[in-house]
Amino acid sequence: MQKYKAIIDSLAAGRYLDFYLVDDMFEHEGCVKSANPEIEVDITYAVQHILADTGRILIFDVSEKGVKAHRPDTGRSFDAEINRVYDKVDVLHADRMEICAEQGLNTYFQKNSDTLVWFDGAKWNIELNRNLFFNGERKQYDSAAALLSDNSKLPDEVWQQIHYSAEADLSDLEDWRRF
Repeated sequence: MQKYKAIIDSLAAGRYLDFYLVDDMFEHEGCVKSANPEIEVDITYAVQHILADTGRILIFDVSEKGVKAHRPDTGRSFDAEINRVYDKVDVLHADRMEICAEQGLNTYFQKNSDTLVWFDGAKWNIELNRNLFFNGERKQYDSAAALLSDNSKLPDEVWQQIHYSAEADLSDLEDWRRF
């Protein structure tokens, strides 16, 4: 499936993962320590009682069969689902956003404010205070500079520059239509 190839292509040392272990469905975050040959992830956030099960280091195996994670110290294995692969960006800069959009890196997410920014090929878009239950307020802009200027009161918090997102991955849609 294309989904797993996209995950593998986006992984690199220093990138971050937002993922779930299928056994518990609590959100985890981690930083990729190395991606060659094994994908070693240092867990940077997890619910405390889950962290006791997962440990601080997980080794990920991403293949056409899915995503597996295992503890190197105990060998315990988990099925996993990767939501996002991203780089942390402290401050958004319009000129850098425009350059990155030309390279296909066109989506940013600010977790604490639940704000999504993306370039659709023609316009810059922002969705403020989005969540799983409804869409937030959406606006469009002709440039990244205009978007940042109009939304200058957004919290001064870290952004995620998305390299892979399960939310945006529709490559498996054809598989579902067969059923």
